[in-house]
Amino acid sequence: MEFDTLPFIDIEWNELIFLSPGDGLGIHFYKGEDLEASASIGYDGGREEGDDRKNLNGLGDVADSPVVKDKNQFSGGMFLSHRF
Repeated sequence: MEFDTLPFIDIEWNELIFLSPGDGLGIHFYKGEDLEASASIGYDGGREEGDDRKNLNGLGDVADSPVVKDKNQFSGGMFLSHRF
């Protein structure tokens, strides 16, 4: 088992550009009270088949790689939130 440590720094500039360990470097296309749409470029640390042989058997290892993410999120009040 391996553990990687990353500083948790979440930076946002003018509610337009953001940088965070989870989402990467990205831009908000729209950010309102109940709706948010953004895209980003990030990093995925990959995985090894041996980390979870029961569920990953036969799937092989996945190498570290850059990823492109998009997020469209709607929050309709206290009890309703959906991420597309």
